[in-house]
Amino acid sequence: MEAPLDQPEKKKTSSAKFWVVISAAAILLVAIAGGAVWNATSDVEEAQERDTRERTLAYQQFIVNYETAMKNDTWGGKTPEETLQLFITALEAGDVDLAAKYFMLETDESSPDYLTRRKWEDGLRQAKEEGRLGEIIAGLKKVELQLADPDAPDFAVFELPENNDDEVVVFINTQLNRHSHRWKLVSFSL
Repeated sequence: MEAPLDQPEKKKTSSAKFWVVISAAAILLVAIAGGAVWNATSDVEEAQERDTRERTLAYQQFIVNYETAMKNDTWGGKTPEETLQLFITALEAGDVDLAAKYFMLETDESSPDYLTRRKWEDGLRQAKEEGRLGEIIAGLKKVELQLADPDAPDFAVFELPENNDDEVVVFINTQLNRHSHRWKLVSFSL
């Protein structure tokens, strides 16, 4: 009769083992799932950190390229008047490539001409081909410094009122390139 007493004990042991195995399997599944979630989160965070590093490096390179180009842009005078005179002298010599160097570099990074003077080079070449340099020079020689604002010390404007209505028909905007400490032409209109 001892056998019937042993069987419930065996059932209890089997039942306990069953729940231990189920619990261990559940814990293992939770650990695996948690690890997968942790890895996925870590991968996303690493990708974001890598993207941030790459963007930071690209921005830093952009700044270095910009500052280097601006520091190396040493064409121009120490005053707006000197830069204007250098520009006129280059045009009188017919050297439109030199004349274009007195313009500020293109700073619109979305422009295909970024950090170049291509639009001024092309425009001055076209004016030379059309025989308009004499007209441009004559207009430039008549302008006078009109605006040297103490509140905007890096900008100066030359103008020439040509008619009785004081309508400005010639103007030249200049700006100090703070990187090279040279005055540059920004725009002009005749």
